[in-house]
Amino acid sequence: MTDILNRKTIDSLREIGDDFFSELIQTFLDSAREEIERIRREIEAGNPSGAGEAAHCLKGACLGQGAEEMAGVCREIETRGDEGKLEEGRELLKRLEEAFRKVSRELERLRG
Repeated sequence: MTDILNRKTIDSLREIGDDFFSELIQTFLDSAREEIERIRREIEAGNPSGAGEAAHCLKGACLGQGAEEMAGVCREIETRGDEGKLEEGRELLKRLEEAFRKVSRELERLRG
């Protein structure tokens, strides 16, 4: 496993069973796509607090899946959103999307 996902978190999730693990991955991927789109809309609308709220929701889901890099980008968006400062919003969104691509590939590989 690569640095993309926290090994201990993934191992813990896998212990629950393959069917549950597969379902959990799909749920995460679907909800992450929705939250990333929500963050995009809020950034484009010039709403830092809305982007921060969406990033907060996504951050929790990322940590639950062991996607720590992705959670870190969410934390940055959340913090800047709370401060009302998202001048770097588009760049942060690009970083989030790239982290999500990596996480998605790794989770799909693990799901088999």
